Amino acid sequence: MAGLIAILRHEIAQRRQLLLAGALVGLMPFAAPLVSGTAPAAVPELRDTVALFLAAAFSGLAAIVLGATVLGADLAEGRLGFFFSRPLAGWAIWGGKLGAAMACAWAAGGLALLPALLAAGGGRLLHNPMVPAVWLGAWALALPVVVLAGHAGGIMLRTRSGWLIFDLVAAATVAGLVWTTLRRLLYWQVRLVPAAPLALGVGAAAGMALLAASAAQVLGGRTDSARGHRLLSLTLAGAGLALALALAGAAQRQIAISPQDLVAWTWLQAAPGEGWVMTGGRVRGPLLYSAWFFVQPASGRWLRVRRAAVGYPQVAFSADGRTAVWPEQEAPQSSRDELLRLDLDRAGAAPVRTAIQSATPNSGIAVSPHGTRVAVVEKQRVSIFDLAGGRLLAAHSFDGAVEVTAEFTGEDSVRLLVNRFEAASGGAIDVYDFDAGARQPVKRSSIPAIYYQPSLSPRTDRLVVNRPAIGASVAVAKVFDLTTGRRLAELGEPGAEVEARYLPDGRLAETVRAKTGTQLMLLDGDGRPQAGSPRYRFPAGTRVLPLQASPDHLLVREVLPAASRDRERRSYLG
Repeated sequence: MAGLIAILRHEIAQRRQLLLAGALVGLMPFAAPLVSGTAPAAVPELRDTVALFLAAAFSGLAAIVLGATVLGADLAEGRLGFFFSRPLAGWAIWGGKLGAAMACAWAAGGLALLPALLAAGGGRLLHNPMVPAVWLGAWALALPVVVLAGHAGGIMLRTRSGWLIFDLVAAATVAGLVWTTLRRLLYWQVRLVPAAPLALGVGAAAGMALLAASAAQVLGGRTDSARGHRLLSLTLAGAGLALALALAGAAQRQIAISPQDLVAWTWLQAAPGEGWVMTGGRVRGPLLYSAWFFVQPASGRWLRVRRAAVGYPQVAFSADGRTAVWPEQEAPQSSRDELLRLDLDRAGAAPVRTAIQSATPNSGIAVSPHGTRVAVVEKQRVSIFDLAGGRLLAAHSFDGAVEVTAEFTGEDSVRLLVNRFEAASGGAIDVYDFDAGARQPVKRSSIPAIYYQPSLSPRTDRLVVNRPAIGASVAVAKVFDLTTGRRLAELGEPGAEVEARYLPDGRLAETVRAKTGTQLMLLDGDGRPQAGSPRYRFPAGTRVLPLQASPDHLLVREVLPAASRDRERRSYLG
């Protein structure tokens, strides 16, 4: 230990000019307001910001230079043999020199920051909006890694041996593995841990690898520069490759998942005929992200799918249950979507990319009864495509529309619900029929007043719209005949919030949220109670979202009150 301390003192004393330079750099921020002509009120903030940037830049440059010269220069000029000829342990020489370089880098940055810190009284400078305090802490932790990286780079460049080619190949290999792994994680939209812990972990791993390589170079190579370079390269390449493979293995565990790895199903949509089901939910594990799958319950076969650029997967099934279409993000970090098709009736079928793309997020898609046409809704524009060839058959934009919903009524005809808002009348939902070969859609009816969350019946002849509670009014749901625009039923109860939506079998699922509890009831398509239909009850404050899992069962997602420890729950109702 005495040898380590002696080398530390010797190396720090040798670099006292650097510490003096750091103190001089600390005076420069006081001249910045004079040069820039800053208003007196903004002088303290400008001075503090300049001081922070100068301290970071000066300490970083010092760390690189010190790391590259503290051992590399002595080794190249033959001065390192002096230390090994003395009764000093190799670890003391290595630790003393690199420790002194790290201490000098810290001290240089601290001295460059000290005058501004004293002028600011400490607190204001550490809470500078331009340079958050967490960045200062991260930079302080990064300085030792920069010193070690400078040492490794200095040794590699000074020896001028053939091992430099090995270093370049190893660096390219490790970088390629890491890049490929990150691209795979982005492709499958795996949510990584927050940036701060991730950066800390990567920095710590890189620091440990550089530390081991530096120790191998000094302790194993001693005064032999060629041998030291070889040991440094082999250790660093081995550690880097091991870390890259560990990252790839951890990523593979998050990517190669199955429906059994879902903590809970938060989404379920069954194809007609119940042959296939699309489901999704949160994945089990430390990286909290969601995944979606097509599942064939009869065979146990499943396919994993990706979501769209914005929002959740929107799958549309053809009425014959043979075709599924959904949008996926075109490429990692892309804002474009592309449509994919899956032939559900063909054994071993794989998703097929279509030629249909969209530059804006899809707000809805629909597939014709036999799967030959697809309608894509992008904000206020509706487009009808030939699914096999991707050819655009018809398109129309509805100016001033708040929301547009599309559903096929035949192989070449689409029913459109155009939700409009007008300041004078409050708004309306206009009903249009749009044929693939027509230039303009034909208006069929209009439903007065604007409502929210419209739900279309499977036969496209009924519509239920939900109005939330506004002011003194209560939340109600109204059922309309789309052909005539006539109101068939109004669902509401005093003091309660009522919502309704159509299920795939044509029934209405009505939820009533009151202070005493929440009820779920099944009505016919016209909003009339069904004889013998049960009522399902849930705790007060629960929001119920029913999804039809089969003709005889519902999967109900329960969003519980905020005060509940179990925020969500799923129930199967028969």
